[in-house]
Amino acid sequence: MRQILVEVCGLPPDFDSTAHLYFTLGVPSVKAMLLLMVLEERFGVQVPDEQFVEAVTLKKLTAMVEGLQCTGA
Repeated sequence: MRQILVEVCGLPPDFDSTAHLYFTLGVPSVKAMLLLMVLEERFGVQVPDEQFVEAVTLKKLTAMVEGLQCTGA
C-alpha cells in the first residue's frame, strides 16, 4: 500500500504512515480520486465513498482495503 501511495500520490518513500494523507501530506483531491480508482482495480474491491473519506492514513487505508477484500465488496 505504501508503494501505491508513493507511485500514485507522489509521496516520498519514507513518509510518516500515521500522517493525515490530505491535510498533513498534502495529497490533492485529483490524486485521491486516482488513488481510489487504482485501489479498486488493483485489489478488486468497490470502495464506498464514506469509507474512502475516512481512510486518511496509510494504516486506515490498508485496513479499509483488507476489510473490503474479506467481505468480498
